[in-house]
Amino acid sequence: MDDTKENGVTFAEICKVIWKRIWIVAIVTLTLAVVAFLGAKFLYNPGKSTYSVTFILNYPNSDAKKYPDGSPFFFQDIVSEERLAAAKEADKSFAKIDIEKLLEEDGISIEEETRERNGDIVPTGKYIITAESGYFSDKKQGTQFLSALVGLAQREVVEIAEEMNYRLDESAFNDADYSGKLDLLLRQKDSLISEYDYWISLYNSNYAVDGKSLVNHRAEVETIFGAALRDSLSTELSTNGYVPLELVENRRELLTAEKERNDTQIEELKNLLKLSGTGSSLEGGNLTVFDFSERLSALTTRNVEIEIQLEKLTEANIRKFESRLNEVYTTLQEAADKVHEVGVALCGQETRAYLDTTQAQEEGGISSILAAVLGALVGFLLASLIVYLVEIPKSRRSGNAAACLPAPEMPDAAEETSAPVTPETPDAAEETAGEGISAETSEDETEE
Repeated sequence: MDDTKENGVTFAEICKVIWKRIWIVAIVTLTLAVVAFLGAKFLYNPGKSTYSVTFILNYPNSDAKKYPDGSPFFFQDIVSEERLAAAKEADKSFAKIDIEKLLEEDGISIEEETRERNGDIVPTGKYIITAESGYFSDKKQGTQFLSALVGLAQREVVEIAEEMNYRLDESAFNDADYSGKLDLLLRQKDSLISEYDYWISLYNSNYAVDGKSLVNHRAEVETIFGAALRDSLSTELSTNGYVPLELVENRRELLTAEKERNDTQIEELKNLLKLSGTGSSLEGGNLTVFDFSERLSALTTRNVEIEIQLEKLTEANIRKFESRLNEVYTTLQEAADKVHEVGVALCGQETRAYLDTTQAQEEGGISSILAAVLGALVGFLLASLIVYLVEIPKSRRSGNAAACLPAPEMPDAAEETSAPVTPETPDAAEETAGEGISAETSEDETEE
């Protein structure tokens, strides 16, 4: 029982020993924590962990996976070489990211999130970009780079909307004849209206862009090149037979020659009708007087048209007609520019990329913070053990040396049990001193 007490070490003694060398314990603990943190971050984790971001990209017609111009949307393009290079150039802090190696080693990928619905696999509208952590200096850089790719995808949609051209091709309009120009103007108007109708179907007629509802924007186009104006221009063209100014002389010559031929035929038909009786057959019974009368009427009507065209086919009239066409063309071009402006504004309002988290999700490897904590724990235990093994023997030797020293003298038991000494007052002390002197004097006298 006594041996056990003498040889055993209490927890308090261990703590006391460690506390004497607390700086050694602290240094070892901190050193192993730093080593574990750096080792996990730069040696173990690279190549063993990945960063990923999950996001939603919403824009007009995103449900149909088409860009605003109608071209197909491929989410794989978000991590294409062109996009990766653009993301790298967007921030100087990405200068050391090896894009070529990232692509060669398939270090980055993207997938579309799906889920099961009624037995079918359907997309959720979310996309996940995953990249190996070894290509980035730290998680912060990885998060920023992947977020930059998402931002570029959003910007790509707006840029496509900005590049869209709703204007009528000028060269095609100039090269067309007057009838073709009327047709082009009508189709241009219908195209602009259909664009507004499409946006209204996606949102609603009261959806405001540039301070005005979509239905009001549409109404402005409706007033351009209305039915009355179209009919007026079409009738004038067909009646007067306008041609470009450089073809006017040739046109007049052709009309004059046609009228002369018609006049000759009219005279011949009139002579034939005079020779024939009413209802009699001519030329072997194939043609009747009625047939000749119809032909004569058609030629006469045509000559009237030719006379009108020869009268109206002047430079002044043609220039006036062209001016009316060009006025409609200019108005529709301005309307097309407005459609473009509305489309860009609408796309800017409705194009959004939403990240699920502000930080990339890290998977695989080991957390650098956790590694540091474990390193610190191991360091503390190891340092404490070493200090204990070194200091306890010293403490025991000191204890043994103290045990070998002579023990101090202890008072006798009789003395220990003697009557306790009561404290004396000053008067009592004087009396005691007097009695002592008297006793000494008596002893001296007796000896004598």
